[in-house]
Amino acid sequence: MGDAHVIRVRDSSVVAAVGGVWIDYAPTLTQSGAVAYIPEIGTSGGRYRRDGSTIHWEVSIVITGNGASGVDIQVGLPQPYLYSVGNAGCGMFYDASIAFRTVFVCERKGGAQSFYISQTGSGGLLGLAPTTALALNDVIRASGTYEMT
Repeated sequence: MGDAHVIRVRDSSVVAAVGGVWIDYAPTLTQSGAVAYIPEIGTSGGRYRRDGSTIHWEVSIVITGNGASGVDIQVGLPQPYLYSVGNAGCGMFYDASIAFRTVFVCERKGGAQSFYISQTGSGGLLGLAPTTALALNDVIRASGTYEMT
């Protein structure tokens, strides 16, 4: 028996490719322009692991900057995705100014490596409809699974 089923690697990217570890990533966050945040998980606010062509990811961030009302909110994903395969996940948005929480679907943004926050009750893109601007102490938490290109 011994080492017959042990894979030895020297490069962490190889370990990630076979689903061995979670890797930190810093998701982009935009609402008209870049919006600043601090991470709640890891050192960057996001993490993912790759299992073959499947990506498992999560993001948890607290907003410290300001977005622009009337513009959709977009969050970056760790790897490119296949556009023809379902949503990228789901999550929760907390608006600190009115102490309001809403759940959302991570609606893929055509061809890009990011998602829109699509409010499940209204079907509108949060920020655009209903109109919301990211602001201090708002929170975005999301996770999901998708197939990468």
